[in-house]
Amino acid sequence: MLKLFSAPLCALILVFGLSSCSDSDDDTALTGSSSDLMAQQIGESMVSVDESSGNNNGTFARSSFLEAACSGVSFGACGATASATAVKDFNGCTIVDGLVSVSGTITLTYAGTGSGTCTIPAVGDSVTQVPAFAASLMGNNGSFAASALSTGQTLTRASSGTFTFTNTGIRRVYTSGSGNAIADITTATTSDITISGTTRTNRVINGGVLQVTNNLTNEVCNVSPNNVTWTSGACSCPTSGTWTGACSTGQPVSVAFTSTCGSVETMYGTASKTLTIERCN
Repeated sequence: MLKLFSAPLCALILVFGLSSCSDSDDDTALTGSSSDLMAQQIGESMVSVDESSGNNNGTFARSSFLEAACSGVSFGACGATASATAVKDFNGCTIVDGLVSVSGTITLTYAGTGSGTCTIPAVGDSVTQVPAFAASLMGNNGSFAASALSTGQTLTRASSGTFTFTNTGIRRVYTSGSGNAIADITTATTSDITISGTTRTNRVINGGVLQVTNNLTNEVCNVSPNNVTWTSGACSCPTSGTWTGACSTGQPVSVAFTSTCGSVETMYGTASKTLTIERCN
């Protein structure tokens, strides 16, 4: 669902899931409402859950849009870089017909009985994902960077078919070619999110709190999932269920997934709209 607009930074906005883009040539036009930012960051978290969800044999799903788009890029063998780890090195790969160059790494670190084989087969076993990569548009037209503020995102097996998902802080920064921050967003969980099911056809998440902070405006929104469910093996995002909560501005906020992959109904205060989450595919 990648769309290119005349403003160059839109290539990064859409690939890495910020918000909608303007047809203007001015990068400063790339702004989004609170509901847009909230929906896109929830979508990013849902794709992270999809990419990191364990299955019955303890295997960690390690596919992603970037891995598919960057030819030859994938996670290395377990323990090749360090014990109990698997590392994806983007190594300057290019996407979007060569328009965007990606460098840096994503590191998976395993703990528990499956650490030697990079799996999470037993209760209490876990895997932590730490992003440390950046993407830049050719011609110095803008950049994107993702980093972990602490230990990253962790998936822990709670039982044969349930997991908990925690995020100690992932920061995503979008910068224009002139060096100005277009967006600076941090997502974190303030209480664990529960995941039931091991595949896209039976996965449901409930409970916990996802906190989304707009570092440019200091607005903080806290939302929780209610029966957010994957029903289609072909979509990396849920196709039903709702995230609801409130922002530090006092406005209520909600994001409801629909049966159309990536399409959500959003509400911020009394304003509502339909939005496409670009990271869903």
